[in-house]
This record gives sequence, C-alpha cells and structure tokens, in this order.
Amino acid sequence: MEPLSAQALLTLLQSEGISASLPHNAVPWTADSVCIDSRKARKGALFVPLPGIHVDGHDFIEKALAAGASGFLADHGRTVPCSEKAIFVEDTKEALFHLAVAYRKTLRLSMVSVTGSVGKTTTKDFIADILETSYTVGKTEGNYNNELGLPLTLLNLDKSHTAAVTELGMSALGEIERLSLAAKPDIGVITHIGTAHMEHLGSRKNIAKAKLEIAASMQEGAPLVVNGLEPLLLNRPETKHLRVLPVGPEGSFLWAKDIVQDIAGTHFTVCGAASFSVFLPIPGLHNVQNALLAIAVGLLLAISPEKMVSALQNAVPAAMRQRLYQTGGVTILEDCYNASPDSMEAALDVLKDLPGRRFAVLGDMLELGAHTEQTHRALGRKASETADVLVACGESMQFAVEEAKWAGCQALHVTKPEAAEYLAGQVSPGDSVLFKGSRGMRMEEVLDDFLRKAGLTREKREAH
Repeated sequence: MEPLSAQALLTLLQSEGISASLPHNAVPWTADSVCIDSRKARKGALFVPLPGIHVDGHDFIEKALAAGASGFLADHGRTVPCSEKAIFVEDTKEALFHLAVAYRKTLRLSMVSVTGSVGKTTTKDFIADILETSYTVGKTEGNYNNELGLPLTLLNLDKSHTAAVTELGMSALGEIERLSLAAKPDIGVITHIGTAHMEHLGSRKNIAKAKLEIAASMQEGAPLVVNGLEPLLLNRPETKHLRVLPVGPEGSFLWAKDIVQDIAGTHFTVCGAASFSVFLPIPGLHNVQNALLAIAVGLLLAISPEKMVSALQNAVPAAMRQRLYQTGGVTILEDCYNASPDSMEAALDVLKDLPGRRFAVLGDMLELGAHTEQTHRALGRKASETADVLVACGESMQFAVEEAKWAGCQALHVTKPEAAEYLAGQVSPGDSVLFKGSRGMRMEEVLDDFLRKAGLTREKREAH
C-alpha cells in the first residue's frame, strides 16, 4: 500500500460514507500495509481487528502495536489501548472493505478479475504469469477471494504495479457483484459454470447468474472473456454492454487444436485471434481451456505470443493443486486443495492416461446439499471408467463406492488412516495415485501418511 497518514485513511473511509473519526488525543502516524492478524503485524502496518466467534481482534491490538503496527481501526465505543493511534468506525469489517474500495479508485493500472466455479486460481495464475512478462503485477494470493481477501489484495497494491489479477469467489447471490464493485475490473474472465455451491444456489442457472455479476461494475465496451463451451454464459442480458469474447469452440475468439498429452504436460496449437504452439507443463484438457482464457487476456493487453509461450511453459501449479510428480517410481497426482463434481471428473480424466495401476483416492465433495447422493453416485461411475481401484473416504463416498462396485471396479470405503495403510501395502513402482477431495476432507493428510508409511518423499516436480 502507498504510505497513508491517519488523516488520509480517515478521508478515504469518509469518502465511501463510512462514519469514522480520530480521537481527541490523536497523534500523527502513517501506514504502508494492512493486516487483520496480529501475528502478521509488522512495522508500518494498519491493524484491522475483526470480531470472531471465539476471539475478538480488538483483544490483540496491543500485540499488533508491539510488533510495529503504526495504528489501528476500532469499533466506536470500545475501550482500547493506545487510543491515540486509533481510527474509530462503526464496523471494522465493513470499514476494511470500503477502505479498499476507496483505495482502488486511486490506482492507475490494468485490473483483470477472474471468477467461475472451477479453474479460478489456475487461470488467475496463468494470467499473472503472462502479464509479468511485460507488467509489474499484483495478484490474489492463495484463495484470498472473498470480502476479506479481496480488500487485503487491493490494499497490497501500490503505484509500482501496472497490472493486477484478482480472483472473485462467492457462495451466494450478490457476493460477486459486491466484489466486482470493489475491484472495478477493466477485463473480466469467467472460467466455468459447474455445480459447486449447489447447496446455496440450487441450480446451475443460478450459479451462472451469480458469476455474471462480475459485469456489474465493468465499463461500456469492456472485454469479458468467457468459456464459450458454456451456453449459460452466452447472449446474456447482464453482458449486453460488454464486448463478450467466447473462448474454446472452433470459430470463437480463441480455440485449440492438435492437442497432445503426455506425462510431462500438454502440447497444443492456439487458433483464432492468434496462431502459435504452446507447451503447458500441467496435465489435463481443462487446463488447455484455462490457458486459452489467459492467452485471450494477454492478447488484449498486447503481450506477444513469444512471451506468452515462455510464461506458460514455465507455469507451476499452486500448492496442492494438480501437481504431477514421481517418487520411488510411483506417479502422484496431488490435487487436494478442493473438489467439485466438475474438477473431480477432470482429475479422473488425467488419471486415466497415467501409467500402471491407477488408484483414485477420493474424499467427500461438500456443499452439494440435495444433490449430494446423485453427484457422488455419478462420481463412482466415472471412477469405475478411469481407475483400477477407488479408495474412498468420507460419509457421502459410500454412494460412490456402491456405484463403482456395481460397475465392476474394486472399491473400498475406509477411514483416512485405513486408506494410507492400504495404499502403503498395495501401491508399487510404476503405479499412479490421485489424491483429491473437498478442502474440509484434507486429503493431503492421506497423501502424507501414505508416503511416510511407504518410505517415499513428497517431491515437488513434474513427472517425466
């Protein structure tokens, strides 16, 4: 963040209609970063204490100041230490959001915002990799894509940045619109409409409606790059004011041909608005689509094909996402960060083409509501077509195991410790193992336990 005095921060908050005030005993101070965790406070930080279910950030103000924080926000009426370094507001969480909204308006850069049911993080990272060849880029780190994460991302930008790539997540209608109004994207990207968050939204139509809220703050004629393979994203009234660029189908803005996959990655040729060959060191046809979305953004921001090719061939998956490597002769596909029906299917399609006996070690898909049983049964049928053995953990996986067994696939419904024990006794050099499940299942624990029991190491390199 650009250095801002307490008075400047107050002015920004008030410009967004936030009731904010300095105490009568205020002293001058300046902040150049923002944090919400006192353990991460450093010299020059603005500490924003947030109320929680079990703890209240206001109780850690003194700790943040001791770590070097310059000042802090606090709720009106609270008795706080070092009140001379406070800015008092009605609600610290709302104040953080609106501070980011106001600060974003001071930045002069190219803003790209990405949303979608699956592929958001991968596509965001591909876009950032491409833009970094010609711009100074800030981006959403990890999954900081909600009403807390996005403000922190925006407030982490400064005048040295010439471009930013933000990820917009949601679990209900209205959330993407709010985030889009904060980010104010110059270019929007929608990766996919899947079935994640069905528990809250009920249908893919409603999910599409939620994702299309990204258009709410985009200017007339601004480009919106969308997955052209998804009819729910085409010819929508929400995007009539935008330049919609479909990607994927032949004849669209961009598409791919001559796709060749092997254990090292995927080769393909880009067609349409540009024509060149790409090697992507990350498995899966779904990642070809993600790369095309990123290439479309690169073209819009005048990145040369040569620079894009170089960026993509050096792309590295984010932690616990689509990491393919070998250890002790065993091929590991580590994709533990999260799971939805669509991403499970994509991961199983990658497993299908890997060598040796193929073990699918899968955990429950969460937040599917009334669709839980049918989606897990469909997953079991898919696993029977792509894996030799299904090792399933979690209550809902009983349905997947039933379907896989009926289809003639060897399938086990076990606890996570039992899964690791079974794998350690069954997996041999030359075999391939996929680990995947929703974040709440923490399937990386099964992977770690298996590797430990089998005497293998958790390497982080692509398999060859």
